[in-house]
Amino acid sequence: MTQAPPFQEEAGTIARLSLQAQLTELILRNGQRREKERYDRLAERSQQEEDSTEPFAADLVLREEDGFELWIGSLEDALSLRGLSEQGVNAFLNCAREECERECAAYRVCRGRSRCHARGPSATHAAFLAAATEDAGSDAEEEKALSREQVCALAIFDGDWYASMLGYDTAYLGLDGLDEPEYPMASHFPEAVAFLERCRVERRKVLVHCIMGVNRSAAVIVAFLCRGLGMSLGEAVALVSGHRGRVLSNGSFLDQLVDLYGQEEDSYGSEAGSTATHRKCRLAADLPMELVVQR
Repeated sequence: MTQAPPFQEEAGTIARLSLQAQLTELILRNGQRREKERYDRLAERSQQEEDSTEPFAADLVLREEDGFELWIGSLEDALSLRGLSEQGVNAFLNCAREECERECAAYRVCRGRSRCHARGPSATHAAFLAAATEDAGSDAEEEKALSREQVCALAIFDGDWYASMLGYDTAYLGLDGLDEPEYPMASHFPEAVAFLERCRVERRKVLVHCIMGVNRSAAVIVAFLCRGLGMSLGEAVALVSGHRGRVLSNGSFLDQLVDLYGQEEDSYGSEAGSTATHRKCRLAADLPMELVVQR
């Protein structure tokens, strides 16, 4: 096998580092903007009376005209039954299944039968559904809604649990990814992309989440946008960070994405490869989609 000349290897390394630096700068810039937007939104909401028992702070990354939606969020969002129901989320890609189970394990220690909900999921779903559909301004109705602690105590991270609690069909995939330096997150990309492609065919509304919605879930969505929708790496990172903010702070995840998709900027970012996708997809906000990474 012929080895590349040293100058070619050096040029490739420089180009790779330049791409990483530009993507990192883009993420930081979008992160600052999103943080300001969130601060302004919270300041506005603090002046209004609202039910904060089940905050839903997931961000809509992509919406297609035929109904497919792609959301990115945290464990809190994955347990916000009211928010999930209101948005019609019916598919879940949990990128941190074991960690989510550990986070909820402490709430499963019984503190009396009412806290443990010994009546079962069907009863709790009926109470949740009543609270979600009736007048939320009534104190009696508000008491029917499950608290965060109660949802955590009940949580089982699989499709059957979500279907039981939400009252409609759901699709589910759990991955045991770790948010650690040098963790091979890319090993999960094929399974995750295949799942999201199926959800797209079925026109589902998908929540991709981990614990914070910053690293594992962002890496998976970027991989799907590149491999499944034909976006360039720059476009995919711009889209995700533009809606979520400071993502991919785990530098090794960004490294893996650059290794996989950084060399494909020309083919995936070409007009032929991406224009059709952009015509069909409606972005969740007015994010400029011009080329953001200089080549």
